[in-house]
Amino acid sequence: MACEEYQDQIYLLQRGELEPGAAAGLRAHLEACTPCRTTYDREEALTAALAGASRHAAPAGLRQRVAETLRAAAAGAEGRSARSPRRWAPRVWRPLVPAALGAAVAALISVPATWYLAGRPPAPIVVLAQEVAQEHERVGYTLEWDRGRQDLAVTLAYLSRWLDVEFPKPPLLAGALKLVGARPTYIFERKAAAFTYEDERGRRVTLFVFRGGDIQLPEKGRVQVERFRPYFAAADGNALCVWRQKEAGFSMVGRMTQEEMAEAFLRVRRGL
Repeated sequence: MACEEYQDQIYLLQRGELEPGAAAGLRAHLEACTPCRTTYDREEALTAALAGASRHAAPAGLRQRVAETLRAAAAGAEGRSARSPRRWAPRVWRPLVPAALGAAVAALISVPATWYLAGRPPAPIVVLAQEVAQEHERVGYTLEWDRGRQDLAVTLAYLSRWLDVEFPKPPLLAGALKLVGARPTYIFERKAAAFTYEDERGRRVTLFVFRGGDIQLPEKGRVQVERFRPYFAAADGNALCVWRQKEAGFSMVGRMTQEEMAEAFLRVRRGL
């Protein structure tokens, strides 16, 4: 295998997405090849630098512009592939090519500006934040349709069978928060349960539960809330927090301040 092909695999190795045999072969090559090792070290240094970079909200209209650019690029690629077998995508964009265009755009808009400009794939926790924020909005859109058609006891029993991880049943009441709806969904392409709470002001908070024993929570962004240390972030105008309990992953999302989210988290977490 040529050095260029090995270098194409470096980002997969760093993300833990390389097959064990291929990963072992690449590591052996890196030990013997100085140029490829230099590339690997440079990628590691860039990843570390970007992880600590400041984050900024994407400017208005960026979603539409990126979507239009990617659609044009995809259309151009199809036309070129019909005429020539040449590769059209630079290496930095290859992680986006196999994914559905809509999913790629959604993930791209949510990441920090420095990740976008560098053409780097987003960290898993960033993608998770974006997914739960978007799903929170979608669950809210369908909540009115669900009202009056749900027996929460029956729904909770169904969701305990639906999920592929054991989890403590969420409380029906958590202080001022009242459980008003629940439904099955998917997060990170894995089964999830969405529990919607409302407070006395009609504000909604969604609690997602999913198999999350493999999710790594960065130290930066974790906040001490009594004896707990959930990870806090923001996405699409929502505050959210993420935590783990054994093999189950949890995330709460709502349009509120981080302080209000910490209060909501504490009320629900105490009841789990």
